[in-house]
Amino acid sequence: MSKDTTIKCPDCGSEIDVNEILKPQIEEGLRQEFLKDKKELEKMQAEKEEALAKKEAEFEAKKKKENELFQEPLEKQAKEDKITLARIWKTREKQIDKVVDNAIGMHASIKGIAGNAIQSIPALEMVEELEEESKEIL
Repeated sequence: MSKDTTIKCPDCGSEIDVNEILKPQIEEGLRQEFLKDKKELEKMQAEKEEALAKKEAEFEAKKKKENELFQEPLEKQAKEDKITLARIWKTREKQIDKVVDNAIGMHASIKGIAGNAIQSIPALEMVEELEEESKEIL
């Protein structure tokens, strides 16, 4: 390409710089093309963001539903376990009370037979005293 960007007018013979005449037209054409491309890119970006937001909302809804479906059996199992443990505890508590009552009764019977010859068991005597006090109050 040559650096000579001038032409002579065939009518008047004056020199015309082609760059000065074509530059604004080329710039405007490129500006319009770039603006068009920019708008298309912005539109595509907005569509992608909208699609992403939609997928995110769908994912969150699915996650919430799955959590609810998963949580329900867990809560049911926890409730059943709590009831079972309460029942077992109540049974064991009754068994412990029977053992303590039997131990106290056996200790008292042996003490009644042997008198002071039997060694004192403070824990059993304390329970006996508490039971006697509670009977007196009632």
